[in-house]
Amino acid sequence: MRKTAWIPAAVLFLNGLALSPTILAAQSGKPVFIDSPAYVLSGGNSTRPSAPEPTPVAKPAPAPNPATSTASATQASLGTKAQPVPAKPASTAPVQNPQPTYEVASTTADAHAARDQEAKSKKSLARQGKLVYISIDAAQVFNWYGSVNRPYNSKGARAIVNPTVSVDFDLGYYMFLGTGLSFNTTGGRLQYPSDYVEQYKDLGFSAYDEVLRAYTASYLELPIVFRVQTNPLNKHWRVFGQVSGHFGVRVFTRYRDTYEDFKFQGANGQTLAGKLVQTGKLGNKINPWQVAMGARVGGSYQLLNIMALRFGVGYRYGFLDALSKNHERPNGVRATAKPQQFEIFLGLTF
Repeated sequence: MRKTAWIPAAVLFLNGLALSPTILAAQSGKPVFIDSPAYVLSGGNSTRPSAPEPTPVAKPAPAPNPATSTASATQASLGTKAQPVPAKPASTAPVQNPQPTYEVASTTADAHAARDQEAKSKKSLARQGKLVYISIDAAQVFNWYGSVNRPYNSKGARAIVNPTVSVDFDLGYYMFLGTGLSFNTTGGRLQYPSDYVEQYKDLGFSAYDEVLRAYTASYLELPIVFRVQTNPLNKHWRVFGQVSGHFGVRVFTRYRDTYEDFKFQGANGQTLAGKLVQTGKLGNKINPWQVAMGARVGGSYQLLNIMALRFGVGYRYGFLDALSKNHERPNGVRATAKPQQFEIFLGLTF
């Protein structure tokens, strides 16, 4: 009994020696072969070895990010703990270079044409053509006296034709300044007091109903004209308005007296009744100076490139009395009257 007691102890010892390499091999992932002494001594009675356990396949490590690797290496070299780099948002779109834009040729041409048209418009506004214009006007004028004192009365108008030659300077932006020379005739009709018979007393006039005197006074005038006009309307038409000052010197005077329903008692007792008309010159009985202000409105039509037709209407008011202090004074009262005019003018501009 004592002689055989070492056999189980030897088996246990050998079995422990056999299990140790097998366990170590299994833990290390190495295969265990059936012909190894450990397998034989382990008491396996099967000649067919058992299938080795499958070795897990290691997944390939992801490629390192260069920036992260560099930062990690730098931090490792400095002995600091690497900080995680935040991942870039997946929604952020990559930055693309903007596509170049090209201007269409037609658009460029239209823009140049618009700029050229604007430049021409500004130029036309600045000056509407030439610097100097010459005009010749003829005006049908209706003259009368206003602001007549009593016992005189204004009794109608006289129609006269007045010519004017003017020179206009284009100031730019619709404005013109002009001057020239005008032969302007003023006048009117006055009714005198009924007892105005002084110059005919010696002839035997006894009575008459009224005396009408028609005046005509011509002046050589220098007008100063400021005019504003539009750009061409419908290619040919323009509209303008102007104000003017007139300064004149007297060159000619005339009067015409009409005595209505007078009675003449002759030396032989014969009585004549009828109408008497007498004409003559007044000379210094008319004011030698004339100062007036006027206004015109009208239009023009471009007949040719160098000629336009002008027309319109106007009004003028004289500030000085038509009669001078030397004028006769029936009943001791001197007549005072302001010359006024309404005109319809027609002319050409070159």
